Amino acid sequence: MRSAVMCSLAMALITGPAAAASQQSCNDGTLHGSYILSANGMDKTPISEAGMIFYDGSGQVSLKGKYANNAEISLKGKYEVAKNCRGEVTYEDGRTVTLFIAPSGDEISWVVTSGPILASNSKRVSKNDLVGMKP
Repeated sequence: MRSAVMCSLAMALITGPAAAASQQSCNDGTLHGSYILSANGMDKTPISEAGMIFYDGSGQVSLKGKYANNAEISLKGKYEVAKNCRGEVTYEDGRTVTLFIAPSGDEISWVVTSGPILASNSKRVSKNDLVGMKP
């Protein structure tokens, strides 16, 4: 009997953190604040982009950045985040981006799924709007 109790206790210790992690979930509010980005990819030729993205916590997003050729980019769009911490952004120019979000909302890995082929990791640098999305 004592070994069964010890075995149950050991299993609870082993599976406890995993069970807690599986209970974490995300929503639109997981993304809020300004995130830096540095992306690389292809659009007929290699391209690089750096900038900042602001998520408002309610489904609105704004991106401002610069390509390596010095061209500026400024986009607004809408985003949705699922409970499994995956999301999608649809920008006003029609491009879509798939998001993979840390449950804390502090980091995002993303890839453009329609438009120029770009991929990046983004990290939250502020919970404030550093992009200037709001007047």
